Amino acid sequence: MDKTVLDRYEALLSCLDRPAFLVQDGAIILQNSCAAPAEDALRRLLDAGPLCAPSAVTEDCWSFTVRAMDELYMVQAAHLPQLSAMESAIRSLRVPLTDLFAAVGALMPWLEETENPSLRNRTAELNQGLYRLLRAIDNVGFLAEKELRFQPEPVEFVTFLYHLEQDVKDLCQLAGVRFVLQTSVKTIRISADRQLLERAILNLLSNAIRAARPGSEILLLLSKNKGKAVLEIRNTGEPPENFEDILTYGEPPADRQSGTGLGLLLVRRIVQAHNGVFLFQPREDGASAILSLPVCQDLATTLRSPVQAVDYAGGFNHQLLELSDVLPAEAFGAASID
Repeated sequence: MDKTVLDRYEALLSCLDRPAFLVQDGAIILQNSCAAPAEDALRRLLDAGPLCAPSAVTEDCWSFTVRAMDELYMVQAAHLPQLSAMESAIRSLRVPLTDLFAAVGALMPWLEETENPSLRNRTAELNQGLYRLLRAIDNVGFLAEKELRFQPEPVEFVTFLYHLEQDVKDLCQLAGVRFVLQTSVKTIRISADRQLLERAILNLLSNAIRAARPGSEILLLLSKNKGKAVLEIRNTGEPPENFEDILTYGEPPADRQSGTGLGLLLVRRIVQAHNGVFLFQPREDGASAILSLPVCQDLATTLRSPVQAVDYAGGFNHQLLELSDVLPAEAFGAASID
């Protein structure tokens, strides 16, 4: 297996709090620091019958699957499905969608004066539908791009997350959950594309809100582990039954009520561009999505100008856009949009 891929596996295993093993061709090729006491247990599992071992990963399009087996984890690799190019179709959809947004925007000042609550509500629903459509188009267009527009710059990650918390905590409250940021470090620096990183986290937050129990907390936990910034988005609710579908997404789960099912593919591509690792981990009381990103070592001696990136959302609010599938329609009324 390629050394770069092996390094990424090692970073992933270090995020886990139980003994974890990478298995290939019936043999253990990597394990984490707490694995020694459980090695005999895994050997017994290997001797009991064939396990689905990962194939050698020779391309960058890969994902990690973690299977809980008694008191240990088994880690496997899978190739991600590739989307065919759809850039021309996406461009043709953006034009009428922009016209629709302009028409709804023109109605907003008039709606501030009307006293018809039903009309206000219907317009909010229309606005939300447009945000959802824009998000779906953006996601498909992003995944169809052959080359990712990746513009990294020095980012103080703790400050970045505190600003994100301020932007989304009221929206989470509208969605019926509490958003809580906890960090075990005062400062940690990474090299990141701010817009892409925010987009990945908001996509994971949208998934967490959808799965969370009403009134529960969604925790954003930041720590440092062996030169990696480890960010966990944890929700409390029923653990997902379609765990392997969520991880591999050959097709979106059949019971999906909203969204395209492309969010995790988008997250994986963004994390991959940052030379990081993405892990989805079911828990007894919910699920966790974990990002492991390399800490930047040379920021103290490197000075760079801030990157001016083209806004993928066309100037629309990023938080409303990425959370549009899980927010109530009232979040898209005239007062909220302003």
